[in-house]
Amino acid sequence: DNSVQWLARQIVADDRFAEATVRFWWPAIMGSEVAEFPEESSDADFEGRLLAANAQDAEVVRLADGFRRGFHGGAAYNLKDLLTEIVLSKWFRADAVTDNDPVRRTALRDAGARRLLTPEELAHKTAAIMGVQWGRETGSDQIYYFGYWPSELTAAYRLLYGGIDSEGIKERARDLTSVMAGVAQRHAVEIACPVVLRDFYLAPEAQRRLFAGIKPTEQGAAAVKAKLVELHDKLLGVQVEADSADVAAAYQLFVEVSKRGKAAGKTRFEWWRCSSSHDDMYLDGILDGIIVRREHAGGWTWDEPEGERWQNFMSSRDYSDPHHTAQAWVVVLTAMLMDYRYLYL
Repeated sequence: DNSVQWLARQIVADDRFAEATVRFWWPAIMGSEVAEFPEESSDADFEGRLLAANAQDAEVVRLADGFRRGFHGGAAYNLKDLLTEIVLSKWFRADAVTDNDPVRRTALRDAGARRLLTPEELAHKTAAIMGVQWGRETGSDQIYYFGYWPSELTAAYRLLYGGIDSEGIKERARDLTSVMAGVAQRHAVEIACPVVLRDFYLAPEAQRRLFAGIKPTEQGAAAVKAKLVELHDKLLGVQVEADSADVAAAYQLFVEVSKRGKAAGKTRFEWWRCSSSHDDMYLDGILDGIIVRREHAGGWTWDEPEGERWQNFMSSRDYSDPHHTAQAWVVVLTAMLMDYRYLYL
């Protein structure tokens, strides 16, 4: 009558259970499997791989012992404590390898948690930072039938971006493929324009997410570079100076796009090119009551922006862009959203 519970007790009582638990969660957090011991001593990187295997094996044993006994006086077999200890370990927190010793560089090449974000994680990251979501639809009682989800990354492009369906595809992609890079590019292109449009032309200053304190007509090098420093921190999680190589490259791109736009005589921001209407919550907090409930003759319902009111509001704004700076910010933001530091944890 209690065979499952009996089996669970036998598994947990096995000395190997704690270590197996660490090895199970390690790749989910670190983004790579625990290093295996190399078999061929003639391999060029044998010493480095052996060093990595020994070091990671010792770390697994340490974590397993803490899990078995309880970390820092806590309860034994507390999974939350184990996950916390893995995140606090040097293998997770490592940022860069500066050692020139080839053996150590090989041993530490997987140190740090620079793992590719899953489709779900990337969608949540974009929504949290920018307040805009790619293809977000809300309120449909046919959500599962039609495949509507909070983001295109978790719907139409989920499998293309390395996700799983728990049926035919059960392992997530750990490395970016050319197809996935294409999805990341489209995500960046379709998100950057609505974000710039919302911040510069639609939202009040207090609700601007990325471009607070700067005007669409602002071209001063100091102000633009200061904003680029801020964006590198918000989007890529890196601390840079205004005279850094990263900022210099982004600023050069900004200047080139701006010059090209002015040469073409473009003095207005072409807001209709942005796919802002693809996010049901795009005007949330800006235009109250814009989402209305619709009902199909078949009985099912869904929510969508009220078309005429949305169009009237969008058409009433002043989209002046005399120096083509707003569009320049769109291009710069697109490039940053395609940066590996945005796509990886």
